[in-house]
Amino acid sequence: MSTGLTLAALQFSLALSWTVYVVFLPALLTQAGLAPSWLPWLLMADQAVFVLADLAAGVAADRSAAALRRLGPALLAATAVSTVAFLALPVLAGAGAAPWMLAATVVWAISSAALRAPVAALLGRRAARPTLPRWVAWWTLGLALAGALGPWLTVQLRGSDARLPFVLASLALLAATAALLRVERQWPPPVPTHPAEAARWSRPLAWFLLAAVALGLGFQGHAQLNAAPQYLRFAAAAELPAWLSLFWVAVGLALWPAGEATRRVGAVPVLAAGAALAALGSALAALATGLPLLAIGQALSGAAWGAVLVSAWTAAVQVGRSGREGLSSAALSALLALAALLRIAAVAAQWPQQPTVQAWLPWLPAGLWALAALLIARTHPGRGVSP
Repeated sequence: MSTGLTLAALQFSLALSWTVYVVFLPALLTQAGLAPSWLPWLLMADQAVFVLADLAAGVAADRSAAALRRLGPALLAATAVSTVAFLALPVLAGAGAAPWMLAATVVWAISSAALRAPVAALLGRRAARPTLPRWVAWWTLGLALAGALGPWLTVQLRGSDARLPFVLASLALLAATAALLRVERQWPPPVPTHPAEAARWSRPLAWFLLAAVALGLGFQGHAQLNAAPQYLRFAAAAELPAWLSLFWVAVGLALWPAGEATRRVGAVPVLAAGAALAALGSALAALATGLPLLAIGQALSGAAWGAVLVSAWTAAVQVGRSGREGLSSAALSALLALAALLRIAAVAAQWPQQPTVQAWLPWLPAGLWALAALLIARTHPGRGVSP
């Protein structure tokens, strides 16, 4: 259980750092003497860096494994760099050193992105096949907890001094990474690679990656664009943070059942079912004529998204189970970051505010998730995740 808590703490710290960054970024830009118009461009640049850094970190993790080197020291080094750069952001902004603040932002984005793919590679290399979905569920729990706390933290932190939240988030990430190093030393030797497993996945891999794009875009549309306006139709603005957390609470509650289902029937069937249920939940939310039905739709889509995350990361690691665990999991992470980039670009262009778009935007996530379910159905290389 300590290993699971460590994985959850690491993912929670990573996601919490991003929440703190987004909350304070407008104020930091103002302190640094930069116009508010920089905000969307900087957020898009961050996501672009995440895409490239994820892929580079995945390749580096695989090369480290091929050379029989432990990943722990590299993770600790990346965390140290990320911590220093993150702590420097409010200091440099307060000093009006805009160029240096932007440089620190790039360093932080690269180093924090470099923490994701190696951890997934570590899971793929060290975890026995039947236990992999369980560890992925623990890892995803950190993301769910951060997502549930995010709306509340956004309200509580807005307008406060940035330095203390930045310090706390950095120390949490550093502590979680140090704990992971201790866990890595206690884990058994790497499990044998399975070239035949990767060969079975090679043909449907393109369908899997296309499905990942549809999944990511569906999530961005549902959770980031549609959820708040849908709730504000029936609830007061002061209640919004609590209602927005419902999606992530449902994600967290679904993780262990999803992990068990993934272990028993395989990653691909659970992934397809999760995508289909997410589409149904999103459609219910779009059809809702009151708060109860909207809450049911949001909870259903959240639980389904939890199943999607567990099974998608498990499938991504299985794709690379011949020594490419880092690259395959990094590809999934990079595509999800690309979906976030496209959503930020759409908001910056005021695309969701156009009347013609508002008419069908509530239905877009359901369509994308349904498309993903169909694409995933074409990727099935075989049943189960155990030998």
